[in-house]
Formats: sequence, structure tokens, C-alpha cells
Amino acid sequence: MKKRWILPLAIAGLAFAGAAQAQCVTINNATVPGSFNPFSASGLDQTMTLTIHRSLLGAREGNIVFIRRPGDNRDYDVRLVSDDGTGAGGSILYYPPGPTLSTGNNDPGEMDLSFALFGTVRTSQVRFIAPALSDIPAGSINLVLDVKYLCEELIGQSSGTTPSGFSLTLNVLSALQASFVGSSLDFTEIGSLSTAQLPAAPDSVKRVTGSLRVASSGPYEVRATSQNGWTMTPNGGAASQANQKIGYEFSLVGRTARPGNNFAPKICSWATVTGKYLPVAVTLLEGGVGKSPSPTYQDTVTVTFTPLGATTPAPEACP
Repeated sequence: MKKRWILPLAIAGLAFAGAAQAQCVTINNATVPGSFNPFSASGLDQTMTLTIHRSLLGAREGNIVFIRRPGDNRDYDVRLVSDDGTGAGGSILYYPPGPTLSTGNNDPGEMDLSFALFGTVRTSQVRFIAPALSDIPAGSINLVLDVKYLCEELIGQSSGTTPSGFSLTLNVLSALQASFVGSSLDFTEIGSLSTAQLPAAPDSVKRVTGSLRVASSGPYEVRATSQNGWTMTPNGGAASQANQKIGYEFSLVGRTARPGNNFAPKICSWATVTGKYLPVAVTLLEGGVGKSPSPTYQDTVTVTFTPLGATTPAPEACP
């Protein structure tokens, strides 16, 4: 008599949603339009208008780039759409220390702006680009950047870098992907294994393992339910007699379930979009001796992952 334990997997997934100074210019902080879902194949590509003010010193021309803050290795870019020069399409976001800036309005890799004699405000369009699978956590994320500048003023020049001189606010959705890894969890033949033999039986006989891969941009909840109350039955059907049920224990993310003791939901912390593997273990509580003959004993367990809002309290590290 062969008893099988099969784990089909059901996955539930959802998606949730100032002014900064440089010495010769100020740049208003901005919000990226729309929301970024790291698992969207198209990523995020949005155009926005930045507002730049010249200082009272009277800058005639401003040459500006953005510099990442130390430790900012996230995968995104800021590219120029329009200014007073010919650098449209190029990136104006750099790792420190950034490029050496040049005066004039035709320098690629810079935002080059001219100010009228009595004008104090200019605008420039840029594109914010975050490719698919950029590992940016869910929530309202402030991407804080330094501003490096070179200004031609009425008399002379001024240059420097303003730490944290500009901030982009990005809304990152809480999204998730999950899948079962490997083949069905199968005990193979247990017809000659008695319940009394289980304590001394090796794990290779009484225990099967697998894993679930989960990737997320935010915290998520894990739930598991059993079709037959954490028992295997002939062909997975309904059974009322004890000799048609083989009990087992199911373990995942530090939670266990068995007959009479259901799986308690667990809230897990950010898995990152590169993902992690959650071990699954199933252990026999009964043997097949004395059970009603059937070619297959099985149960169906449904594991549901639900992404949660970035501010969900008290998520735990899983596994």
C-alpha cells in the first residue's frame, strides 16, 4: 500500500501604495509620479518637472548634478529630459565624488540652466527610472541626494556640493512573488510502518522536506490550511473513520500544525526582491499499519502569502 502526501500551492498576492539649498541655487524637493512595483516587468519610468531658484547672489548660469549619499546602492537613475543645453537623455546622477563640472550650457551629464537678468526661477524636466526588480523597500521612500553645482555669477564663480540638498519621494508598493520549489512531498511506501515504530525510525522514513521561495518588497503574512485537517486520507477525499486517516505535522516559518492544532498565521519581514527560501517539513505522526488499504493517501495544503503595508507592526524574521 503506497501513501502519498502532495502539496499543491496556492499563492495570493496583492499590491499596496520641500526646498533644498545649494549656495548659488535652490532646488525644490519633488515627488515621483505614480508608484513603483518592483515585480512589474516594465519597472517605473516617469517624467517630472524640477523647479530651480537662483540665489540672491545673482547666478547667470547654473550647472548641476546629483550625487548619491554614502551607502546608496539602490538601482535607480535620474536622467535629463530638457535644459538649456544639449545633454538631454543622459544621466545626471552619480556616485561620489561626481564629475568635474564645466561652465556653459552644452555639457553632457549636467543640468545646464541660464537665468535672465531679473529672473529667479527656472524649470527643468528629468526622468526617474527604476528597473524591474530594483530592491527598494515598500513605503514612502525619500531618496536623498547631494547637489553638486557650479555657477557663473555676475562677478566670478561659485562651486561646491550641498549635502542632502535634494530629495525625491518615491512610493514603493508592497508586492510579493512566491512558489513551491521541487517535487511533491512524498513519503513513498509506509504500509509496513507502524505508529509504534515512528520514534525510532530515521528521518528519511518519517520526514519529508521541501522549500518555498518568497520575494517581497515589504512585510507579508503567511497562512496555511489543510483540506483534511492535517491528515492524509485515501486519494485525499473526505474520511470519517480513524483507519482512513494518517496524521502528520506540518512545519513552516517557525509554526507547526497537526490534527486538532491549526497553523497560526505569521507576519514576516521584508524578504527582498531577490528572495529567500523558507524550509517546509512534514513529519508522520502515524504509520500505515492498520489503515484501510488504498494505493494513495494524500492531503492538500494551501499556503497563502499576502503582502502587507510597509508600516505593519512587529513583523518577524522568517524563517
